[in-house]
Amino acid sequence: MLKSISFNYLIFLFIMNATWLFYAIKADLPDIFTINLIGTAGSLAYVLTYLYVKSTYQRSKEELNKFILCILYILVLSSPVVSKSLAGTLAMILNLATYVTILDSLKQTISTKDSKTINMIVTCAAGMSATSWMLYALII
Repeated sequence: MLKSISFNYLIFLFIMNATWLFYAIKADLPDIFTINLIGTAGSLAYVLTYLYVKSTYQRSKEELNKFILCILYILVLSSPVVSKSLAGTLAMILNLATYVTILDSLKQTISTKDSKTINMIVTCAAGMSATSWMLYALII
């Protein structure tokens, strides 16, 4: 089961939520802050759980290094050097990148013709999230 979960997707989800969180702080948007505070906490829990489970089975040095880089990114993002406009732009780019990371295992799935490498729960959740944001955009 652990092989079908993309760490890249989890880490991008965490970074994206944290970026939206700091954008909301800089832009003084309490509704976006609340949603992304929950998202950041949830995605951080997923990342930490993944790192814990991975470390019990094998060394996870690569994943741990990615996580440390994410923490450094978040520290820079929280500084006054990063403007509201830059934080918003980064949030949009990371939002798109998060959807691309779902395709991590697509090459392996196509070459082996085995769907075990696709995590259907994550794929469905990402599809539902994209659909809900699209509907929200159409409404406003």
